Amino acid sequence: MHIALIYSKFQDLDQSSVSINLKRPSIMKNTVRSIQKALEANHHTVVAIEANTQLLETLENNQDIDLLFNLSTGISDKRSQANIVGLLEMTQIPMVGSGLATHVLALHKEMTKSLLKAHNIPTARFQLIYDETDTIRKDMNFPLIVKPEHEGSGIGITETSVVHTPVQLKETIQ
Repeated sequence: MHIALIYSKFQDLDQSSVSINLKRPSIMKNTVRSIQKALEANHHTVVAIEANTQLLETLENNQDIDLLFNLSTGISDKRSQANIVGLLEMTQIPMVGSGLATHVLALHKEMTKSLLKAHNIPTARFQLIYDETDTIRKDMNFPLIVKPEHEGSGIGITETSVVHTPVQLKETIQ
């Protein structure tokens, strides 16, 4: 099988794209290489393709692709991750991973948690904070965990993410 391994740029990143996760470049590089090696070890032909503004053209130039293996977290930032999935779905090439609707919901924690709550699926209380001047709801009890709204997994969670006081909360949000 001929597999296109779609990944996000991990070299020459600007500081703003690395600030939340300093290990992002090395994690992406190692992940791409490890998955490529594993697929090739199972006798697949793998072409690694960077997700960029020429992605559709690059895929069209590789006519013999049987499967897309999407590792991309977007072109410019995490918020564009769903855009890549939308582009990949347009190719109608079978794809490993979640579809566009899942990405849109999962990347917006407030929307996801509201949807879970509406279907009576237990989820921890939450509040989306836009800046350090926002008032915390009265039903939010310390300690709290501060997490970037558009990051996946544990990205953006650090030793300062657990806050025990309003002062710590303000400092962490800043």
